[in-house]
Amino acid sequence: KAPMVDIYIECLDQDDQTTRSVGVLRVNVEDPKSKTSTSLKCDLGDKSVNIYRWDSVSRCYLMELPLPAGFSREPNAFLTVNATLNLDPDELLTTQSNVYCPHHKP
Repeated sequence: KAPMVDIYIECLDQDDQTTRSVGVLRVNVEDPKSKTSTSLKCDLGDKSVNIYRWDSVSRCYLMELPLPAGFSREPNAFLTVNATLNLDPDELLTTQSNVYCPHHKP
């Protein structure tokens, strides 16, 4: 089985409380060094998908993606994660962050 990376997406309401969401969630994981990426798209408006992706312990959506081809887990290695949530045609939420190999964050 290919090595995987778990990405947790937390959605907050107007009071900064963790909440479920609806809409289309897209997650892209890129290895800046090898210039390769993997991505996943899911429709949180589909109740079965929303339930499947929701992690009730962390209160986040869990997205499991294969590591990008060529990614080397070495000190200071990291992945760039981009997430986009389309709530409706006029509302788009985006975020980006670097995810470092465990215990190797500079």
